[in-house]
Order: sequence, then C-alpha cells, then structure tokens
Amino acid sequence: MTEIFTQPPAGGAAPGPSQPGGSTDKKLTILIGFSVVFLIAALGTLGWVVLAGGDDGKRVETAQRNEADSERDAATKSADEQSSNDEASGDDSEEAASEEADVTLPKTTVPPPDPVEVTPQVTNVSFERPAAPSIVCTGEPLAYSGAQLVDGDENYGWGASMGDAAGATADMRFVGPVKLATVGLTPGYTRLAPRSNAGCQTVVAFPYNRFVQSVRWTFDDGSSVEQSFEQRAELQTMPVDVTTTTVRLTILSTTRPGSADNETVISEAAFTGTP
Repeated sequence: MTEIFTQPPAGGAAPGPSQPGGSTDKKLTILIGFSVVFLIAALGTLGWVVLAGGDDGKRVETAQRNEADSERDAATKSADEQSSNDEASGDDSEEAASEEADVTLPKTTVPPPDPVEVTPQVTNVSFERPAAPSIVCTGEPLAYSGAQLVDGDENYGWGASMGDAAGATADMRFVGPVKLATVGLTPGYTRLAPRSNAGCQTVVAFPYNRFVQSVRWTFDDGSSVEQSFEQRAELQTMPVDVTTTTVRLTILSTTRPGSADNETVISEAAFTGTP
C-alpha cells in the first residue's frame, strides 16, 4: 500500500475546518432576498392601492359631477317648464283676452219710462161761453173759461158754444216737447151739482147738454189724429205716438140729446206722455 502524503501548497496554509462566517453570509443573502421580495410585494400592493384609490376618487368625482349635472339639468328643466307654463299662461291669458274681446255683449235695452200725466196750458180758444153770475139752485157764479178745460176738475168746463160747437178750437201748449202716449177728453159736461131743471137735485149734467161725437187732435209737426166718442159721461182716451209741444183740439161734430140744452160744454181734456 502506497501512502500518499499530501503536501500543502507552497507558501499556503493547510486547509482547516470551515469558518462560521460563510454561513452568516448565506443567511444574509437569503434575508436580503426575502426583503427584496417583500419590498416588491409591498410596492405592488401600494401601487394597486394607489391605482384603486385613484379609480375610486375618479368614480366619486364622476358621481359628484354626474350629480351636479343632474341637479343642473333638473334646474334647467324646471326653469324651462316654468317658462313654458308662463308662456302657456300668457298664451291662455291672451287667448282669453282675445275671446273676451271677440265676445259681443248683448245690448242692454233700457225700457222707456212709464207715461205720466202731462198738462198743457190753454193759450187760445175760438169761443168761450160767458160766465153765469148766479145759478138758480145755489146762487153761486159759474164760469166756462177755456182754462177750465185742463184744470183737473170735472165740475167745471170749457163752454165751447151756445149751440153746436162743430168747428170750435182750443189751442194748448206744454212747457216743452212731450212724447205723447194718449190724448182724450170727456165728451160733454160731467159736472155733478144741483140743477134747476132737475128740481135742484144733485145730478150729472151730461145728459142736459150737447154731446161731442168726434174731434181732431193736431200736433206741431202738422200731423193729426181723429177720435170718436161713446155717449158716456167719462174720460175717453186714445193712444198716440208723437212728440210735440203744442196741441190743437178741433170739435168735428156734436149731437143734442132729447130735451137737452142747446149748448156744448167739455169738462176736461187729458194727456199722458213722457216730458
């Protein structure tokens, strides 16, 4: 058997047992490796968080912006709707005003006033019977003036004639123009008083005098109407429609009842109208 002797290299020391320093370096290397891996993982996580946070921020910002846009759109829509409503209201108002303007209101017809009694003054008569100084039954005087034709008292009248009064006239004037509705007269003497040819009994004088059968009423525009009477001791009227200031009464015919006095007396003439 050959013995081999190993010689250490020249000038070098012979190898000895391993030193603890080599193991430490290896651990350090492993630790550094783990640290690097951890650092990389941490950086990756941080980056993801940053990116995710950025996305969340963007989403929040986007949501806020969308909400602001929605509010702005809602405000704009509300304003538009209000404007539309105002315009519609304005249009409706204008349309209503136009419709009101187009509506023709019915004309209000004011009814004419009711006719009232109107009394003229007698300005002239063609004849006037003289007054009686004293009547038999009472001893009182009795006049027959033309003014008594419109004095409102049937116990006095106008003595138009001492016989047939046909053709006799009486002119009358109102204080101003009157729209006449009726004209009329008592066609004879309607005095109620004691009478000598009735034994001084109180009687109506109508059957004791001439009775007026017809007259003509003439107005200031030249128009005229004729009126006929029944033999009744009362005021008899007829309708007319004329505006006048003057009226002329013309007796057209009379008649004498049997045993009556031959004289014509008219107690009253009467008119209604609107002054």
